[in-house]
Amino acid sequence: MSNGSYPTPTTRRLRVYAFDPSASVALDTAVINDAVLSLPWNPPWEDPLILGPTNEYLEVVDYDFPARTFYEPLDLNDPLLLAQDGLPPSEGCPQFHQQMVFAVAMYTIRNFERALGRYVFWSKPAPKQLEQTAKGQRGYAAHEKRLRIYPHAMREANAFYSPDKAALLFGYFKSPPDDGIPDGQWVFTCLSQDIVAHETTHAILHGLRKRSVDPVNADSLALHEGFADIIALLQHFTLGGVVEHELARNSGKLRSVNLLTGLASQFGRATGRNGALRLALDTLSEEAGNAEAPIKLLSETSEAHERGSVLVAAVFDAFVTIFERRTRDLFQIADATPGRGPLSPLLIKRLAAEAAHTADSVLQVCVRGLDYLPPVGPTFGEYLRAIITADTDLVPDDPLKYRVAFAEAFRKRGIPVPGVISYAPEALCWEHPTYGPDGKDDELAVGDNGRRGLFADALARLQLGIDFRPIESRSKSIGSDSATQKKEMNTVEQELENSPYRAAASSLEDVRLNLREEAMRVVSYNQASLHNWLATPTTEAKDSSEDAKWERMLGIRMLPIVDSRPAPLSINSKPGHWDVPPGWADKAEFGNAASYTIPIFDVHSARIARRTGPSGTELHQLIAQITQRRRGYFDEEEQKRVDQNGSTEDPDFWFRGGATIIVDLRNAQVQRVIRKRIDDDDRLAEQRAYLLGDDLALAMVTDDCGAAQEPFAFMHGDEA
Repeated sequence: MSNGSYPTPTTRRLRVYAFDPSASVALDTAVINDAVLSLPWNPPWEDPLILGPTNEYLEVVDYDFPARTFYEPLDLNDPLLLAQDGLPPSEGCPQFHQQMVFAVAMYTIRNFERALGRYVFWSKPAPKQLEQTAKGQRGYAAHEKRLRIYPHAMREANAFYSPDKAALLFGYFKSPPDDGIPDGQWVFTCLSQDIVAHETTHAILHGLRKRSVDPVNADSLALHEGFADIIALLQHFTLGGVVEHELARNSGKLRSVNLLTGLASQFGRATGRNGALRLALDTLSEEAGNAEAPIKLLSETSEAHERGSVLVAAVFDAFVTIFERRTRDLFQIADATPGRGPLSPLLIKRLAAEAAHTADSVLQVCVRGLDYLPPVGPTFGEYLRAIITADTDLVPDDPLKYRVAFAEAFRKRGIPVPGVISYAPEALCWEHPTYGPDGKDDELAVGDNGRRGLFADALARLQLGIDFRPIESRSKSIGSDSATQKKEMNTVEQELENSPYRAAASSLEDVRLNLREEAMRVVSYNQASLHNWLATPTTEAKDSSEDAKWERMLGIRMLPIVDSRPAPLSINSKPGHWDVPPGWADKAEFGNAASYTIPIFDVHSARIARRTGPSGTELHQLIAQITQRRRGYFDEEEQKRVDQNGSTEDPDFWFRGGATIIVDLRNAQVQRVIRKRIDDDDRLAEQRAYLLGDDLALAMVTDDCGAAQEPFAFMHGDEA
């Protein structure tokens, strides 16, 4: 039989530490610390796995910066490694360190992709984005092909995601005396599964939401930290052997901190800090051990890691509640009580399977909620609304009351949800879009039988699927009766000419089959096309009101700013010529104005998501994020002066507004518009007060008024 006839493997199995190296030298955890992660075998439409390891998503570069040494890269395709699921766990083997970070990072990526219904992309390093803005290019973000991982980046007790380098940097250090582990033992942060998952989640979240690293309120940084810990925690419950062992030890009781005390234990003992995850588990332990113990409320803390621990505790509480509801019948059949006496091995296996299934479901619910957040400054309460709305759209029925469990867990911890009358799931869902700024105007009329859907014209200009035809063929196929769309497509393709994701082939046969790269090109094209559509005024007088309606609905300014249409002149804008279409109702108002400026706004994302619910429900959605920025000042009188007179100078900080648009691709209906208005002076005052009252947040505002280039170095360095 020839090699070409052999069946292709479906998975690649790689050995990792279930917790970290310290768990392998403790009798109660040594038997479960060697775990195996199963990853999909690299498909033919992605780049092959090569030395590093390096693949479509990741590039492991093992340069030991303190030692000025390159370690030999790992070849996971070596037959000897394929035969034994990779290298065995070893603290002293740099190649195993490479295997560990690669396996855990890819495991995290695949979990996100299943929940999101699309590829994971990495955000381009910040300096390149700032340079593009300075050159006047349109506001759509480029993507980085691969995320770099440095297992031995620094000799210090830290590990962080670097937006500036599009990389994960892991440190190593010698343990200090009296930390519970032998004095002088080397501690490698890259060997802790939850630290690797945590940092990978930071990178994924930044790629999904460019402005998520901005310090704008008490919840913004805490949400990043808490969400990363949620992913690390839930992924541990998918390791069957670990969960079986701990359920047996705790007689099937999941609401116990003892279940996962190995999380980052080596790193935590060596630094004296354990982060939001351990704080959350400690909180849950107190709640479980004493029914009368007060639950930690969000209002009792302001520090980012401690606030993040409240979020983790809420999600973990919801997870355990759902698990207990799913397994109640199993305990009744076995005539057993959780936490009392030994349980049969068969029951333990069933409980572990339910825990893994529940953890996976809750993880997907949490990840899907990211698409339903406003594009700037989300709060914990808004994240709860996002979770509930995303789950409602995909899973209309909720027989096991997942949404009630989430709402109850958030309510018990005093997490506020402004703008809702109760914590009932139906009240927490985001409202359907309206024209008015107060949400009380008529609903947006889209997809009605008597008229054309309001977003249908935009969708006609977008690419809604993978297209490997040469650029020339795509333009010709539009047809002579669509001259405007053809002209726009050619314009956008010219702007993306230098994109690394543009197919360079001249014929269909020459196109290299790489679906993720083509998806990147499609996303960049759609971002530019959507920006052009929003920035171009309507062409007929009878449709002129649509422009103003889109302004109100998105909460930003798109039409020219003139004296007759007052707006904060602190909104980022540029002087220029605005071509008013012939017959436009307000032509005289804009065309004869002595001076006006054109507002600048960005389309940060325009991505297609295809999801399937547990009952077979399908959602095909376009998810777009649109933002605008406004000059902010610490002095309120200076703020009023610039709002009235305008300025071209750098502000003290940038204040941002915008909206997330969710469109149903099956009928062109705008399902949700989740907005934060750019002219919201109350929110501006809250951001000013937050920055002035938080030294860490203030330090993260850079000279060019962007977010700090290394926000997580600040955050995690403080933690260590």
